[in-house]
Amino acid sequence: MSKGWVCALSFYENNLLVGSRDSKIYLYDIRQKKYTKKYEQHRQEVCGIKFNNNGEYFASGGNDNKFFIYSLKMDMPLFKKVH
Repeated sequence: MSKGWVCALSFYENNLLVGSRDSKIYLYDIRQKKYTKKYEQHRQEVCGIKFNNNGEYFASGGNDNKFFIYSLKMDMPLFKKVH
């Protein structure tokens, strides 16, 4: 679970993404009690997060001026950009 404030949420079917002040993104299956995956590429607060239309990918933006695109099938980002 996030150790800081929840700053961004995105929901698709049974999947919930939580972007937090502790710079991490947690993926939950709402049918389970614990998160199923944790993403740790951001270095500061995650301020935006959003699933795409079919829930296969999501994007995140942080106060570290980084933007990432992820696939739920992979642990590392597919795309990284400094903004």
